[in-house]
Amino acid sequence: MFISQILLGLIYLFIISSMFSIGLGLSFKNIEKALLKKGVLTTALFINLLIIPLVAVVLIMFLYIRGDVMSGFLAMACAPGASYAPRITEAANGDVGHSTGLMFLLCTLAVFTTPFTLMLIIPESAAIDPWPVIKTLAIIQIIPILTGMLLRAEKPAIADRLSGSAFWASNLSGAVVIVLSLTLIFISGSEQGFSLDIKDTGVITAIILITLISIIISYYAGGETTEEKKSMAISSANRNAGVAFLITLSSFESVHTALIIIIFYIIVQTLFTGILAIKWLRNDMKAGKKTIISGGD
Repeated sequence: MFISQILLGLIYLFIISSMFSIGLGLSFKNIEKALLKKGVLTTALFINLLIIPLVAVVLIMFLYIRGDVMSGFLAMACAPGASYAPRITEAANGDVGHSTGLMFLLCTLAVFTTPFTLMLIIPESAAIDPWPVIKTLAIIQIIPILTGMLLRAEKPAIADRLSGSAFWASNLSGAVVIVLSLTLIFISGSEQGFSLDIKDTGVITAIILITLISIIISYYAGGETTEEKKSMAISSANRNAGVAFLITLSSFESVHTALIIIIFYIIVQTLFTGILAIKWLRNDMKAGKKTIISGGD
């Protein structure tokens, strides 16, 4: 379908602009900080690459989620490294440097781990060739972020001038992707709209549960300071929608219902971590700590 090809192109634009925008604000010190704390790094990788996908598998077994609903749910659960996690971490008064470095590592690893993880846990995807997906993700995700980082290191003035445009291009293209996905959903022949194949499947419960479990496990297992714990919780709970969208459109035969699940997952993870960030920020303000809103000691 022509509209699906447009959607795929916009997803490319969304990922490229997001990664370039992140790179423009990311220094090599951020990555070094995340790498130096080996215990925290190991925990983050263990939670994001293994624990959360395993929790997703347990949930689909107990709630008996199948078909395209399952594919969309697992595509998100297995894709770590949301590009906007550091911004929510900043709002939560968390460790932004740690969150940014962690996001870089996770979104880079997602290029390679997500296709193979999905092959292992989705029986229907056994015939999918992961290499074209990995190749595409490597080109549109790793190259733009490294380009932005190099520009930040070598030409900081130019990076500053470009950062605003890249940020808004990322946000705008992401919004258009969601709107166009909804358009594709509704013109695909469904007479039931958003209720198609979703009601009575338990997937809404699964998305809420996995988001809450990701927050709780990551907060209490990761980091030495409260700020690092906030960073770990927000970074782990927010999954990589760009990777999930791309894999769904390029690898699954039927994308209609899977797109609905991805969009709903985005809403839930952003809403939950956003509310939590506001709560943490208010607590820090009451305690007299320095925040992005108030001064303090």
